[in-house]
Amino acid sequence: ANITTLIVPDHFAIAADQTYRPFEAQWYGPMSDLTRDQLIEEHGAVLDRIVVTGEPAFDKAHVPDRETCRAYMTQAIRPGPVGPYILVATGPDAGVVNSKTPATRAQSARVLDVLSATSIDATFVIKAHPNDTDALYREFATRDARFFVAPAASDTDMLLRASCGMVAAVSTSTVLHALALDVAVMVVNFSERRESWPLHDLEV
Repeated sequence: ANITTLIVPDHFAIAADQTYRPFEAQWYGPMSDLTRDQLIEEHGAVLDRIVVTGEPAFDKAHVPDRETCRAYMTQAIRPGPVGPYILVATGPDAGVVNSKTPATRAQSARVLDVLSATSIDATFVIKAHPNDTDALYREFATRDARFFVAPAASDTDMLLRASCGMVAAVSTSTVLHALALDVAVMVVNFSERRESWPLHDLEV
């Protein structure tokens, strides 16, 4: 192979989801043990040529304390929730580039409908995926006063730390960010697509 070292983020070694050919490189740097195993099982990589690098984005030492994050949230979302809230994370609108994963906006909308139909005494803040638009969610929030929409540029880590939990409309990396911040997570999967991570083992 002409590639000396290939850094492989999570999700990108799942052969069934990608349009890539099997990866070929002299060395591999997956960001997790799970991706390492996928490289071996689905791309024929040799274990001795794999070094798990970790994922710097999941190092949360830089995230401020909860009170600071709460103050940030009240400035970022106006009007916003007065008390505790649950963060709702959506998925990509049209699937990840080079992926065969179907669009997830319909699933995100379905999750919001289910939450809205419950009598739970809670407030929700919707944070759209970077590959999604928030127009649908802003329209939804006008119909249910318990829902607020975070600006696209708002800091997800700070919104997570300020929250009392998260509902993921689909299984995205936001789930791992929440776990790294010790935030309780519920993942909803209405599709038949298998999860990318062992969520049960992670106590999700």
